[in-house]
Amino acid sequence: MINGQELKQVSSFNYLGSLLTSDSRSEQEIKRRIGIGKTAFQNMRKQPMAAQPAVPPPPTHTTVIVRDAQVTPSNYMVQAILVTIFCCLPFGIVAIVKATEVNSRFATGDVVGAQESSRSAKKWATIGLITGIILNLAWIIFVVVYYVVILAAFSRAF
Repeated sequence: MINGQELKQVSSFNYLGSLLTSDSRSEQEIKRRIGIGKTAFQNMRKQPMAAQPAVPPPPTHTTVIVRDAQVTPSNYMVQAILVTIFCCLPFGIVAIVKATEVNSRFATGDVVGAQESSRSAKKWATIGLITGIILNLAWIIFVVVYYVVILAAFSRAF
């Protein structure tokens, strides 16, 4: 009993569109669905099929969007990465950031901003290259002078 009502026991019932039986077998459900499909297929055969062309007709017009052809400014990314690795890390990172801005600004339509970022990336890559060359030359001169002084000190000692 549920809420004062007595429930009767049944051998089968329909639940959410499926036939459930007390023996948990699905033969009746399969036969029922085959019958539904068979009826639907026979109804389709009775209706005349509309003639459809094998190939869809070509479009009557074509829409073309024309934009001013503009060349993407160079982003100098390769130079920026090489400067970062081999010459001067701080200036190379600034050059990489500016090089990244070039494509994103150009993609949003900011051509002037993309050109400005391109010039800035080139400037920082060049500054990093020159700084790296100067620092490396200074290091080489320092090492050479250091060893010359040490060799001179050792040669006087002996």
